[in-house]
Amino acid sequence: MFRCLYAYMFRCLNDNKGYSAIVSIILVAGIGAVIAGSFGSVTIAKQKILRNVLNSAQSYYLAEAGIEDAILRVIDPDIPYQLTETLTLASTTVSTTITQTGNNITILSEGDKDNYIRNVQVTLSANTESASFNYGVQVGQGGLEMKNDGKIEGNVYSDGDIIGTNSPTITGDAWAAGAHIIKGFTIGVDAHANTLQNNDIGQDAYYQNISGTTVGGTSYPGSPDPESQALPLTGEQIEVWQEDAAAGGASGSYTLEGDDTASLGPVKIAGNLIIKNSAILTLSGTVWVTGDITLEDNGVLRLDSGYGENSGLLIADGSIFIKNNFIVCGSEGYDADEAACYPENGSYVLLLSTKTGEDAISLENNADINGIIYTSAGEVSVKNNARVMAVTGYEIEVENNVIITYESGLVNLNFSSGPGGGWKIGAWREVE
Repeated sequence: MFRCLYAYMFRCLNDNKGYSAIVSIILVAGIGAVIAGSFGSVTIAKQKILRNVLNSAQSYYLAEAGIEDAILRVIDPDIPYQLTETLTLASTTVSTTITQTGNNITILSEGDKDNYIRNVQVTLSANTESASFNYGVQVGQGGLEMKNDGKIEGNVYSDGDIIGTNSPTITGDAWAAGAHIIKGFTIGVDAHANTLQNNDIGQDAYYQNISGTTVGGTSYPGSPDPESQALPLTGEQIEVWQEDAAAGGASGSYTLEGDDTASLGPVKIAGNLIIKNSAILTLSGTVWVTGDITLEDNGVLRLDSGYGENSGLLIADGSIFIKNNFIVCGSEGYDADEAACYPENGSYVLLLSTKTGEDAISLENNADINGIIYTSAGEVSVKNNARVMAVTGYEIEVENNVIITYESGLVNLNFSSGPGGGWKIGAWREVE
């Protein structure tokens, strides 16, 4: 049979028509094979491209999911989080890194599907309101009365008289605006007033009238009276903070006592707030109390660590009473072994009363406040070995070994609504 086939092919090869037919068949078969191979290669390449696109897309959405999870953990004080987190499911991995610098947080999320890497980054900035407290004590027209060895370590500015009895001291400058008097003080630096009487001034004196006063530096008689200065906070700013508190919900009167610990805020309390008898309350947001606030008997008020360098707020429409070894700390926290705040980190508590008239704020009996007490229209009383960093009020009375120690960081404070709602989302984008 093979011999017949060979003979047939030989005859065909010698036949021009047969030869052309065979060549055509071979060419068509070859072209068909090339085309088939090309289609196969294209199909494989397309499948590979689609697989790459799918893996890359999965990596991107993993990174997005990691960002969303990290943001939730940052803004919710009840959810703990680590600065670095890695989650793995099947062959997919997402890693998040949280970096905080001052009032800003950066979150970087890396999605990894079969070594296809996509990175997404978002920035968060603290939702803060700024305020400047430029003086250890700032007083409205009610003026400052200070006696019995009290000391203000810093400067004093008053729109009323500054009257001292029994050797009080102001280590910095003292100003009494308008036609008011500074009387009976040891002043470490300069004194500025219409009238200076019975003072010991370490450096320069600026006045219209002077008597019984020693001046260590230069006297400037005929100096213009200091101008009145507005108190640091406006009513509109206080209303914003009250709204921040109310946005967190409302409750009735609240008492924490004994050895109990609790976290509170943001919240509006329709009633009174009492912390006493060694209880420890952590502020996790702004608290607004429509009644009175009583802090006493070895209790502790501290800011949640999530505040970082930001400061927090406790606001009362009624009176604020702080006494009997009560301690207030910023976000640095409270050291129970030492019964004191940890070293300061630039975070403070503002205790603010909107009450007018007498007894707006009373601070006494070894109370230790890492922060500021403030009332724009009421009277402040600080006495009996109490310590605070700054005091602002319409009228202030200080007596019996009180120390007011001004910190330079109070010049520019950022007040936050709290770690539970205090962040604004900024740039959200893919990065290399």
